[in-house]
Amino acid sequence: MYFLGIDGGGTRTRALLSDASGRIVGQGLSGATNPRTIAHTEVEANLLDAIKQASEGIARHEICAAHLGLAGASDASTQERVLAIAREGLEGARVQITVGHDLETALEGGFAGAPGMVLLAGTGSASYGRNEAGEISQCGGWGDLVDDAGSGSWLGLRALQACVRQADGRQPESALIGKVMTFLAIDSMTQFKSRLHDQGLTRSERAQLAPIVIDLAASDDPAAALILSEALEELCRLAKCTRQALKLVEAPVLQCGGLTRHRYFQNNLKTRLHKHGFEVVETRPRMPAVAGAVLLALKSAKIRANEDIISRLAQVDYIDVI
Repeated sequence: MYFLGIDGGGTRTRALLSDASGRIVGQGLSGATNPRTIAHTEVEANLLDAIKQASEGIARHEICAAHLGLAGASDASTQERVLAIAREGLEGARVQITVGHDLETALEGGFAGAPGMVLLAGTGSASYGRNEAGEISQCGGWGDLVDDAGSGSWLGLRALQACVRQADGRQPESALIGKVMTFLAIDSMTQFKSRLHDQGLTRSERAQLAPIVIDLAASDDPAAALILSEALEELCRLAKCTRQALKLVEAPVLQCGGLTRHRYFQNNLKTRLHKHGFEVVETRPRMPAVAGAVLLALKSAKIRANEDIISRLAQVDYIDVI
């Protein structure tokens, strides 16, 4: 019997196939599968590609259970569409398929099924946790139009807003305005409006401004430092709401998402979380989110993952190149 786990996001999708002992027998790596941000045809192509890669060399009818955790798949209708794609990819397999969102797989992998919280700071933002009673709670994750506070896309938007204020004289000019103009490939702020409104700037593209803001904050640019400080505070609010909802007193919180791979951001977020009473702040998950998806697949088949299974899933070398 084999168990398939998939962790999909706005940039790439990982698939992992193991046997019941946690021994890895296949992996897959493909493009984005966030159904909120890309076309259904692209979700389908990348998801099927990841499944195909991971299941090469085995008979698919031997796959017992699969769990798919995708960014943007938090509602029933989206999960049904993803489920239909998975059934197509696993045609002929008598498989139990479950679909959830990426925060679930991050939490499962991060703490190997134990209680705790994940604080996501990537293109978007959210916090998600589980207590000793198995109750779960989420804060944030409403999307960039109204939320994503403290995220990469939020940092990018704040940087753009700071630029127009600096151009108007409403805010003292700093190095930020020049860095943003370079990013936008414009020579002056007179081109700013047409660049944004004629060519557009997607959520993911705005998030690419985040490392620029973080680097400037690290070099004491006042505008960038203020933006970063506000972002850290917003992320702490997410974590505090989840902690309160679950009545978690000493449970650890795990930083995850692309922004937390930036050392300056990671260290400052950890410091800010400590100030808000989070004594245990983890920066490394027990295992990757895709292994958490395998654990959820095992769980759906009523198989409890022991320490040997967890250890095997945690030690595998994951492929990194599409």
